[in-house]
This record gives sequence, structure tokens and C-alpha cells, in this order.
Amino acid sequence: MSYWIAPDVLITTNINEDIDKDSIILKVCNYYGISLNELMSKSRLRKIADARNTLYYIFHKCYKMTSTEVAKMFNKNHATILSGSNKIDGFMRFDKIFRKQINNLINIETIKYS
Repeated sequence: MSYWIAPDVLITTNINEDIDKDSIILKVCNYYGISLNELMSKSRLRKIADARNTLYYIFHKCYKMTSTEVAKMFNKNHATILSGSNKIDGFMRFDKIFRKQINNLINIETIKYS
């Protein structure tokens, strides 16, 4: 079990060290109703950008990959990963329904915000 602690935030996960990145990407694509080609495109449509940002969040914050590692996966700059990840973190902080949906999507036990 791993823990990530920041001010007023506790994330407890039961995530296996051997993550299947492709299955996570496909789950997020299915959740947002987009194709893999749309995900990897340069489109700035809200649902496509949110899907990308959700993946950045999952890989960076939940799976503890560095922003540089995630950036290489998506052919992006590390600052893009940090920005997108923080955006989703903000959504999860204030939207309990969204948080629950993302938790279920990636099988995380709890993400609590005080």
C-alpha cells in the first residue's frame, strides 16, 4: 500500500506496481466516449482535453510516475502534465461525483479531501 500526503489530502491506493497502461488508457477513452485517435490528437475539445488530463492525473498522482515519464508517453511537455493533473485534482477536490467515478474507473480504494 502506498500513501501520498499533501496539505489536507490523503490518497490511499492498493495499486499493483505492474500497471497496464494500455488498459487504463482504454478505460478512460471508454469513460469519456472517445477513440484512441481522438485522445492522441491535438484537439482542444473539452471532453478530449478532460480525458487527457484525467490520464495525466492517474499516471502522475496515482501511479507516482514523474511528469517527465508521463510526458514521454503522450509526447507532451512535463509542464502540460503538471497543469492537466492539477486541473483534475481541483475537479476531484470539489466534485464528489466526479471523484467517485474516477476512483471506480481506476480501482482506487479512497481519495479523501478534507
